Amino acid sequence: TMLSDLFGNWAGVGSIFRDHYNISEYFNFAYYGHMHTVDQIVPTIGQAYMQFGALGTYIYTILMVIACMWLDEKYRNNDKMEFSYLYLYGTVKCAITLMGNLKIFSATVFNVLFPMFLLFWLNEKMIIKNTGES
Repeated sequence: TMLSDLFGNWAGVGSIFRDHYNISEYFNFAYYGHMHTVDQIVPTIGQAYMQFGALGTYIYTILMVIACMWLDEKYRNNDKMEFSYLYLYGTVKCAITLMGNLKIFSATVFNVLFPMFLLFWLNEKMIIKNTGES
């Protein structure tokens, strides 16, 4: 279920993992007693507990805190506005992921932050040269 939770919502890759059950489906089955309703989202701490046991809650929490601190440092030390936005957005998403779901965070990173980062990086590397001709 961990691979389905992490990669199931990724554009282009998610179809490989959508056939497998994810933690939210198991949680909804335990909550409702059937698989017809899947409206409850398991928070990241619950996801970690279901995947790794009691020790897992610390693993995901520590990873998210480290990611928040790293992104915050990158935000403060960056002089480009585009990248500052991405780092700050990533910091906020990391911070609220513990209340949210790791599957949603993973999809946001791959489908939103990574393409924007790649676009900004390419924009920074490309230079239009003026030949001086009118």
